[in-house]
Amino acid sequence: MTPVRKRACTGVSLLELIIVILAVTAGLVALGNAYVASASSVAVNQDIQIAWQVAQACADHTLGRMRKPGAFANVTSDPCGAGGANLPTNGASRTVTVTNPGSCLGTASSCRQIVIAVTRGSYTASITFMVFDS
Repeated sequence: MTPVRKRACTGVSLLELIIVILAVTAGLVALGNAYVASASSVAVNQDIQIAWQVAQACADHTLGRMRKPGAFANVTSDPCGAGGANLPTNGASRTVTVTNPGSCLGTASSCRQIVIAVTRGSYTASITFMVFDS
């Protein structure tokens, strides 16, 4: 009778090791993509918040100026950058358009339409309102 030879257990084969490395790599790539998507979402959200904050600050400043007697005549261009206000934009670009519409909603008052558009990144926030001279 021929003796049976037993093979010594040498651990894992090269093929098994390669399969494990590929599986771990695929998992890390998936986690990396999730992180990049999350970071991009945070950046877009920050752009949205800053655009609205800058637009609201400009609108508040404009309405505050309108409360002063005789201020209606002074609101003819960008009220947020005029008169030394120079409100911060936090990296956003702000455009303020002041127009005199032909009709003031059927009233005898003078009025102006103010459009504040603030762009940061790929997002634009816009606030439109009317002011009346009493």
